[in-house]
Amino acid sequence: MEKYSFTVNNPNGLYAKPINTIVNNVSSFISDLSLTYGNRTVNLKSMMGVMSLGIPNKAFLEITAEGPDEEKAMKEIKRILVDEDIA
Repeated sequence: MEKYSFTVNNPNGLYAKPINTIVNNVSSFISDLSLTYGNRTVNLKSMMGVMSLGIPNKAFLEITAEGPDEEKAMKEIKRILVDEDIA
């Protein structure tokens, strides 16, 4: 299992454009990918699930990947978070 924790570092929080980029890029991975904010956990491959969290700037998030391609998936997620100026 791979885990990555970070604080959102974007004045707009985690909004539709980067969420769409993340979901589109990770949906092809076999591993189970989840995003936790507060006491709620959603499927990172679900645009509506992630949007439903309403993640603001300075929110602390944890992403978990579990499965055969978890390392590759986590590497891609981290790349997107940096490219989109989220983390």
